[in-house]
Order: sequence, then structure tokens, then C-alpha cells
Amino acid sequence: MWIFKGEVNRDKIDDDIEKLTLYYRNLGFFRARVGRDYEFDESGKWMTLTFVIDEGPRYKVRNVSFVGNSKYSNEELATDLALKENDFFDMRKMNRDVSTIRDLYGSQGHIFADIQADPRFFEEPGQLDLVYDIQEGSQYRVGRINVQIAGENPHTRHSVIFPRIGFQPGDIIDIRKVRKSERRLKSAQIFAVDPSRGISPQIVIRPPEQSNEEIAQQSGHSNARGQSPEPSSPVGSNETLHRRTR
Repeated sequence: MWIFKGEVNRDKIDDDIEKLTLYYRNLGFFRARVGRDYEFDESGKWMTLTFVIDEGPRYKVRNVSFVGNSKYSNEELATDLALKENDFFDMRKMNRDVSTIRDLYGSQGHIFADIQADPRFFEEPGQLDLVYDIQEGSQYRVGRINVQIAGENPHTRHSVIFPRIGFQPGDIIDIRKVRKSERRLKSAQIFAVDPSRGISPQIVIRPPEQSNEEIAQQSGHSNARGQSPEPSSPVGSNETLHRRTR
């Protein structure tokens, strides 16, 4: 029961009901129902609002499986999952596991892998199967690294930037190294960083346009380090940096 002071806003009450319902369903109470009850005092000026909740059964994960994966086995993908068989369903854990699987592929150049979680329910309440649908996509290597430095009359040399990134043309892209390099650039204290204005060093990965030549490169053979790679698509990493003014 919630008792509060202030003007009654029925739209806010409806919003609270939606939030409570979402809260329960994120924890596996998929049949939860939330209602409300009003009670006014004798003066009619004060109201007591009671949320009436029917939780219903809490669903457990009966089985976790994967479809579409070929680079990694089911056992490898399941190793670091937070939401496992016989666990109560938890949306936060499921979303975390999606990110974990995406990072695993991203560490081996599959930076555009598409991972979708698909909870599948049964007629009998209380159990579900969790299926991860995986579209691995192509493996990418670093192609051109273009540096763009914004600001008036920037004097920062590219030689200052390249030692702070952990990859070079020809490397298989590791999304973890990309993030680490971005953090290193942010902490270098040579570029402006203002998150409130969206100003900070950023590494943006762009896939190449799929020309016939580039499509052919995806199935070619490896070149020497630093040359234009052929076994997987080259991707240009584009760093947009704002020089710090002192």
C-alpha cells in the first residue's frame, strides 16, 4: 500500500502500473497482473492508493540452446552465461548474456554479429526454453585507419594518436581492443572530453561498401601484415577527435 500527499494524477498511476508489471515480468512473472484500488477519507480530500498484485507463477529456464552458430560450439557459448538451465528467468541476465556472446564474436572480427534471445513458452506455465539465434556475419580485419581531428587549427600529430590504439591495418578486429583504445584516448588529456555535449574521442567502425572486388576479398587468401587483407573484409576505423584547448 502506498500513501502519498499531493494531487491525484491518474496518468502517473497508470504509468506506475505499467512499471510494476514490467518489473515482475523482467523477473520471470510473465502472468503477473497489477491492479489498483482507491479509498477516500470522509472529507473526500485524501485518497489512499493500493496496488493489488497477482504475481502468478515464476518461470524457470528449462533449456538453453543456440541456433546459427558454427564458429563456436554450444558448450563454448554456454560457458560464461549468467542465466543457465533451472535458473529463474531474469531479463537483466539474459541481456547481459546477449552482450557476452556478441563480445565473444566481436573479439574475433565478427563485429556485426547479430544475437537475438528468443524465450519460448509452453502451455504448462512456469517453464520456458531460451534460444539464442545467432547470425555470425563476416569476419573483418582493419583496413584504413582515418584520423579526423576537429577544432580550430588542430596541431595534434597523427603520430601522437597511433601509439594509443591497439591495432593496425591487417589485424583481425577485436572489439575489446577497440574499446580499450577509445578509453586510452579519452584519458590521454590531449583531447576535449565533455560527455554532456557529446564531445569525446570516438572510434567508429564502418564496413566497406560491398563492391564486387570487396565481396571477392572475403573468400580470398591472407596477405602480409599491414597490406590490404583478403580473407575477411577490411574495415576502416574512423577516429573523430577534438583537440583539447588549454
